[in-house]
Amino acid sequence: MHCVVLVRPPFASRQDSWEQFAVAQRPIYHMDVFPNRVLQVGAIGLLLLSGTVGRAAYVESGSATVRDEIEPRMVAPRPPLRPRDDAVSRLVRSLRVGEAVHSGPLLVFPLYVDRGTRSGVIRTMDEALGRGRLDIREAGSARVPRLEVRNRDRNYVFLMSGEVIAGGKQNRMVQHDVLLPPRSEVIRVPVYCVERDRWTDSAAPFKAGRVLVYPALRRKAASAESQESIWQSIDRCRRDARVKSSTGDYLDLTSSPALVSRLDRVARLLDPVLTRRSVGAVAMIGNQVAACDIFSDPQLFARLWPKICRSYGTQVGGTRADGRHDDATRRWSPRGRDIVRRLLDRALTARREDAHTPGAGYRLRLSGSAEGGALIWNDQVVHASFWPSRAWKVN
Repeated sequence: MHCVVLVRPPFASRQDSWEQFAVAQRPIYHMDVFPNRVLQVGAIGLLLLSGTVGRAAYVESGSATVRDEIEPRMVAPRPPLRPRDDAVSRLVRSLRVGEAVHSGPLLVFPLYVDRGTRSGVIRTMDEALGRGRLDIREAGSARVPRLEVRNRDRNYVFLMSGEVIAGGKQNRMVQHDVLLPPRSEVIRVPVYCVERDRWTDSAAPFKAGRVLVYPALRRKAASAESQESIWQSIDRCRRDARVKSSTGDYLDLTSSPALVSRLDRVARLLDPVLTRRSVGAVAMIGNQVAACDIFSDPQLFARLWPKICRSYGTQVGGTRADGRHDDATRRWSPRGRDIVRRLLDRALTARREDAHTPGAGYRLRLSGSAEGGALIWNDQVVHASFWPSRAWKVN
């Protein structure tokens, strides 16, 4: 027995007849069927059933209409990216960029907010050490990259990345921002050595170096570069400043009379950066971003600003003694403001990754369009510092 099977496609219109379809199209299934071939008969039944199911699948829900033609495969568009709603993004979006303040080739753009956060419960490392409420000691068998710290104060204590701690077997700097809880247990804080050629106990206990290292060194620490890279950077800076040190100590650089006098002058010239609404600053040398520091609390920023502005000045080897800027510096100012805005935009799109902090809160690592990190506590930015990605070249 010869059989031609015509399966009505699900997309055929209701007005089409079987005869019209058979004329317009070639048979879809064509086979010889004999009574003793049960499998072939079963196959025909399955084909007819599949055609019916396929047709039913195209009937619109809640109506008897059938689609008249084949519809192209629809791909749902991706929803637009939602703005980030983390503490860093909220703070960055609230910032206003002020007018540049000059000190030689150094340009500093203040960052303002209409309303800052008043934490009122965070002390700086210098304040806690000055009150005798912060204990610092060597870690166990005295290892270079760790110090043991205990906060005996009833307030939180903030250790800023790049702050120098003097004493012990060698002077160190804090690697990442750390917030010590009130009356904490002993916490091991990651540090780098900033005194290459000494490994002997100092008669004096650990104390605040009252110095913040220059931004390029802080960036190396944020990127977890090697200890050797830190030492080499300090050596180059000392050679540029013509400062000698028997132990390769960073504090010998910052305590040299010539540099102290210069940095005091830089601090006076940058004094307009600090206002009641200032929460940070972006430092530029030429048209290159040297640093960006942002706080949620204007008071915390104000108490750390003397260290921060001097660290900016340390990175500038050619600051003029009279503090004036030349014609080239004037040409940088309008473009510098645009570069600052672009940097802040890049911070909004940078990748976020949770990173370890030994203290309170949590730390975000920024990478991609901007590099750096932020310490978040109580849903506020204690401190954020970042730089443009190394691939971003500004001519």
